[in-house]
Amino acid sequence: MMILLSILFFVINLSTIFKGSLFSETSRILKLLEIEQIQNNETLEKRNMDYLKAGCLPLIGALVYIIVEITFLINAFNYDNAKYPTLFIVMFLLLSLVVGFSKKNINKMNEEELVATKFKILSSKKVSLKSIIRGLVWTTYYGYMIYVIVI
Repeated sequence: MMILLSILFFVINLSTIFKGSLFSETSRILKLLEIEQIQNNETLEKRNMDYLKAGCLPLIGALVYIIVEITFLINAFNYDNAKYPTLFIVMFLLLSLVVGFSKKNINKMNEEELVATKFKILSSKKVSLKSIIRGLVWTTYYGYMIYVIVI
């Protein structure tokens, strides 16, 4: 099972180098939707319904993906003799999650910040230097795990 997941994660992360993050488009859509709803002063009930329509299945997929990946990383310590690459990637994952959750809340932005954030989201590319580096790090790790598990 570990070899199958290693190959699957390797292929997924290799594709993110060229196509961008797996759930980036869903994230963009939800952020734009939230900004538009705040600017239009829509009710919380309408917001929740729109979020449910726009991103429910992709967000469930992202949650399942992260749970499977964390389970894989926990089990990877049993296969990795050096332990340092797996420890590094776990720290990398935790750092990525902390940075992701520490971004400024859109609800607390003023009108100028909302417009600037909306423009930034609309003008951003699918593939950025950050996504390429992240993809390379993860692809290298999963390639390493394939090597460790097979040999």
